[in-house]
Amino acid sequence: DLRRQLAACARVLGRELLNRVHDAQQRLDHARETLHRCLAHKIDSYKRRTLHIAAALQARSPARELIIRRNRFVDLRRRFADSPVRALQNARHRFDNAAAILRVLGPDATLRRGYSITSDKAGKVIRTVAAVRSGMKIHSRVSDGEFGSEVF
Repeated sequence: DLRRQLAACARVLGRELLNRVHDAQQRLDHARETLHRCLAHKIDSYKRRTLHIAAALQARSPARELIIRRNRFVDLRRRFADSPVRALQNARHRFDNAAAILRVLGPDATLRRGYSITSDKAGKVIRTVAAVRSGMKIHSRVSDGEFGSEVF
């Protein structure tokens, strides 16, 4: 009878031991899966960071910077070579505009419209009747010439 009890106790202890081993194995499997997920996440994070750093280095590469600066230099050299021509064209354009305005608003345009320009003997333009006195010598310009007069 003691043997049977001993055998029954051994079976119970064996089952408990197997259950403990099985539980420990499940915990170990779960820990292994968690470790794999964490490592995969870390590796993915490092890959993304490495790609980001590589892209930043590529954007700042000396070869790329040299190409950009060389293109800028070529553009500036071309613009510098063209600048006297462009400045001359701009000056010519401004001169032509000023000449056109002078043709419309200048003294000769006034004379062409039938008016005269009258000045005193010092050459100062007379704008009002109050600026002249009796006996004063004046000079008048018209579209086809000039003449002198004396105020009565």
